[in-house]
Amino acid sequence: MSSARQAASKACRFSADNGGVCNTSAVSDAPIPMTITEIRHDQRGARELWLRGDAAAPSLAGQVTRVSVGTVDAGYFALLGAPSEPEPWRLLVLPSTAEAALVCQAEVGDVLHVAAAFGRGYPAPPDQGALLYVGVGSAIAPLRSAITDALAGGVQGDRITLLYGVGAPSEVLLSGELDTWRAAGVRVQLVFSRPPLDWSGPCGYVQAHVESLVRAHAPTYVCVAGMTEMQEAVRAALTAAFVPDAAIHTNF
Repeated sequence: MSSARQAASKACRFSADNGGVCNTSAVSDAPIPMTITEIRHDQRGARELWLRGDAAAPSLAGQVTRVSVGTVDAGYFALLGAPSEPEPWRLLVLPSTAEAALVCQAEVGDVLHVAAAFGRGYPAPPDQGALLYVGVGSAIAPLRSAITDALAGGVQGDRITLLYGVGAPSEVLLSGELDTWRAAGVRVQLVFSRPPLDWSGPCGYVQAHVESLVRAHAPTYVCVAGMTEMQEAVRAALTAAFVPDAAIHTNF
């Protein structure tokens, strides 16, 4: 096993603040230079980065890359961009570690090095039936990729429900994107674990609200993104609501 894959094997784990890590067998040994062409600021100090360079477009929504800044390995990040988009190499990065903070400090014109997109990602949704996407925190990144691809592929917005959990309204990421999806008919259900006093919507953990959505919409396809424990709890809730295991998808 190469040194790059050995390092990936040791580090391959999910973090709520990197969007997902998976299948190290596909990690490229040769880092690919990518230039930052655009940066947008989001809540919690997050950065949306557009990258352009020689890396091939991801083959599936929700795939992952490994990013380095100079000689510093910044970690693994799920791609925010969708394969159907003209510029699919987009990242959502929170300064949750010193290494990730280096990525957030980068400027337009700076060069990052990435691994080729890897991981199983999310399969294309079925032609019929309701679609449910469940995520927390910055794990909205791979779900954004999947939902964007679904809409681009002709899925009607009213077939889609997004259940998205964060601590408080000040921690909601990609709020502009959420508004765009709402306008397209997507049901966006926010869940706050530290809700404001005037919040009348769902509170606590997303897994506590899965069963009611299954009863309401009977999804035939579910994508999940978040910490390992959260994914396991969501899967258990879906199974208890009689959603077949084959209908439940994670990106790693």
